[in-house]
Amino acid sequence: MATRSGPGSSDYLEIFLENNPTIKYIQYTIITLFGTPETQVLPVARCREHIRSGDESHRVSPFSLWGGFGDPKRFATNFRYGSDLWHPDWTSLKALDQHNASVICNVSEAATHHLDVDPANPFHRCPRSGLQVTLQKVEEQLGLSFLVGFELEFYLLEKSSDLGQGWKAPTAVPGCYWSSPVFLRGALGSCLAACADAVEAADIRVEHFHGNASPHQCEIALGPMPALDSADAVMQAIEVVKVTAQKHGFHACFHPKPFAGLDPSGLHAHISVQQAVSIEASDHFLAGVMRRLDILCGIGMPFEATSRLGQELCGEWQAWGTNNKDVPVRKIRDGYFEMRCIDCMSNIYLVLASYIAAGFLGIKSKEPLEQVDCLGLPSWMTDHERQKLGIVKRLPSTSTASLILLEQDCMGLDDVIGRRLMEFFVNVRLSDTKVDWKELQLALY
Repeated sequence: MATRSGPGSSDYLEIFLENNPTIKYIQYTIITLFGTPETQVLPVARCREHIRSGDESHRVSPFSLWGGFGDPKRFATNFRYGSDLWHPDWTSLKALDQHNASVICNVSEAATHHLDVDPANPFHRCPRSGLQVTLQKVEEQLGLSFLVGFELEFYLLEKSSDLGQGWKAPTAVPGCYWSSPVFLRGALGSCLAACADAVEAADIRVEHFHGNASPHQCEIALGPMPALDSADAVMQAIEVVKVTAQKHGFHACFHPKPFAGLDPSGLHAHISVQQAVSIEASDHFLAGVMRRLDILCGIGMPFEATSRLGQELCGEWQAWGTNNKDVPVRKIRDGYFEMRCIDCMSNIYLVLASYIAAGFLGIKSKEPLEQVDCLGLPSWMTDHERQKLGIVKRLPSTSTASLILLEQDCMGLDDVIGRRLMEFFVNVRLSDTKVDWKELQLALY
């Protein structure tokens, strides 16, 4: 089942409009493989026409999921003409502001002239559909479902006074440290509070917000939601933060590494099994993730110029630890983990599908957990200390290295998520690894 629209769609929309009577426009949004949103805006009346006609899809140019970057010759050998069809999932409706709402869409290739489209599964290259397929398989075969919450890390940048210079890089702030109250004062604090208020107003729960360690770097932690709903909500929350920050004279920059010498920004995912699970099942889930972590890094942090791989904190050694934030995977309790090798330049639907699929494969095959609970920083340990914990493998030092490993062997992820989606992702990503588009990245993220 590719989308939850269809029968009852008009009910979702009409109930939403009854509760939000000032909404005039619905922003139809999909997320490309580059983590960027593509949006087309429809008046409410046009949305109602779609629903009444029985065909709710919105036609756009083909291969919209590609995002328009990289070398299309590498992956578009079957590309022809026609249209992609965006199918809105009305359960994802969120009010962005007084007049605009957002609905997230699945992408169908049924109306394209691509030579390899399966009429029985025209959603086979859509990451959101891939997440839905993964969640359905895990629930049907293991009876498990998941709650997910995200940590939004970003910089609030001030506009430069120099004409044409764009946004100012943060400068040192006296008393600036992690969770310092200095972030909550003045215009910066007012903007951050307004961003949190706007996210809450969009019916997305905020757990807390605070300043991070670097000047002007902030975090808003979102509450747990079912996995698909959480992926939708985090993309909508990012848009809400960007719009709100702009209204307050700031630019919300979600780029993973916008400034040399300052802390990078991540999009850490808290993934927990909704059902009570045994220690054994929890360990098998974790083992599935750890066994595939070197390829999961290429999915969650896929850009060479921005990847945090190879750094002491978070991305150097393949390790996990209970409430240890200095390793790639933090165990909070049995069945509840924080996945830290993720940033905003990933496609969050594919990221969640990949981590959940990895854990699913670990449980199904009863994969052994080879690493012991690490309560320190692996980079500061001796070889002997690491070996005693089973920490013997470095993660790939670059995103390209991780993507090449993924191209060579998906380690079963493609069997769960879908072979064509994984092939499409790898081909698109490897086509852009030599492209220098830093300025565009900073503008987009």
